Amino acid sequence: MSEGLLQKLPATIELTVAALLIALPVGVIAGTAAAVWRNRLPDFLCMTGSLLGVSIPVFFLGICLMSAFSNMPTGLRLPVLADFESSSGFIVPETLLRGRFDLFLASLKHLCQPALALSSIPMAIIARVTRNSMLHALSADYIRTAKAKGSSAWRIVLGHALPNASVEVSNIAGFQVGMLLSGAVLTETVFSWPGMGRYLVEGVKNSDYAVVQGGALVVAALFVSINLVLDLLHAWLDPRIRLLRTVE
Repeated sequence: MSEGLLQKLPATIELTVAALLIALPVGVIAGTAAAVWRNRLPDFLCMTGSLLGVSIPVFFLGICLMSAFSNMPTGLRLPVLADFESSSGFIVPETLLRGRFDLFLASLKHLCQPALALSSIPMAIIARVTRNSMLHALSADYIRTAKAKGSSAWRIVLGHALPNASVEVSNIAGFQVGMLLSGAVLTETVFSWPGMGRYLVEGVKNSDYAVVQGGALVVAALFVSINLVLDLLHAWLDPRIRLLRTVE
């Protein structure tokens, strides 16, 4: 059981990281644009897109992507005839580090559709949270002071408002990692991705309770570890936390 999970875990981690790398920058940019141009076209597009992103089920979006891009490969992490043996299980970084750029691009091509489908819900949530955090930051007193001093609009947004809004954004982004790990079950099943989620589904079908329990423990351990890292990250992002600790 443990060997099977360890073999499948790298594929799930790659899929989760790829989905987060799509969801985080797109969500932050969309949410920031919606806050800066509030009640205008970017705000309307962001809110409509986030509503659709949260509402559309992952498995339905995956089926739509496979139908729309039927020429894109699914079900494998590398082409069938690829001459490559991974020592760690992490195909994407290992092909890059070994200088196999053809296989690196091929692995990204295989990863594209499932990562895009998995990123839809966290992307929408991050966009909405970023918008709300940015609206709160842009209405603060220090923003009015920066405007009075003649700072440019982009300096105010990127240099003052966004860093203060990043604490809440990082918190929700870390929480979404746990959701991505659980959402990978549906995504991996739809795209036949050889990861831990599909392995757990097969364990449920075969009534292999050891596999299901082991997978649940692995997901829980990853979720707790990520939240610990986020707590440490907050102390670095927010000086008020460090100041409170010093005073105490």
